[in-house]
Amino acid sequence: EEEATLDTSKLFYPVMQVADIFELSVDIAYGGMDQRRAHALAREVAHQRGWPTPVGIHTPLLSSLKGGGRMDPSSGAFEGKMSKSDPATAITLPAPSEEIAARIAGAFCPAKEVTGNPVVELVEYVILPWLGSFEIPRAAKYGGPLTFQDSAGFRAEWESGKLHPQDLKSGVVVGLDRLIEPVRRYFTDHPEVSPTSFLGLP
Repeated sequence: EEEATLDTSKLFYPVMQVADIFELSVDIAYGGMDQRRAHALAREVAHQRGWPTPVGIHTPLLSSLKGGGRMDPSSGAFEGKMSKSDPATAITLPAPSEEIAARIAGAFCPAKEVTGNPVVELVEYVILPWLGSFEIPRAAKYGGPLTFQDSAGFRAEWESGKLHPQDLKSGVVVGLDRLIEPVRRYFTDHPEVSPTSFLGLP
């Protein structure tokens, strides 16, 4: 019975997503890689109906901070992803500094591992693209601070085992805090706007 319910939801949910695209007159459908099939269906429906065809833009999914996701054989990606429905799996906006530090401190981060490692993904998909560099404020007795300008240099250091998970997490906390600070400032300066209403959530 549970499996039947799950299968039915898999049929209904893409249809609802496609209906949303046309109801909202969406020109560009933006979502994670897991939305590709729904967006492809929307394009197919648009062609059949003679409606404007939406463009699909897809981004990598970030793994859950809890880890433990299963790999999807078709994509090679881990199924356990960050989700707003489970705040413990993600960094939500506008997270205070203390929350970022606590979430990252408890995040799944196996040494030298890249695939399915949410802390590594935050560096490669969020911090480096937005800040242009990734800085680790490491104490001198542990080798001093580090700065990486690209993913290749960062990956080489991480996969070699020269970079300790705790140092990686420290750098990610600093980087995320820098990125999220302007968001926090916006909501502080605009108290009439709540983060949930801004995102279109109840």
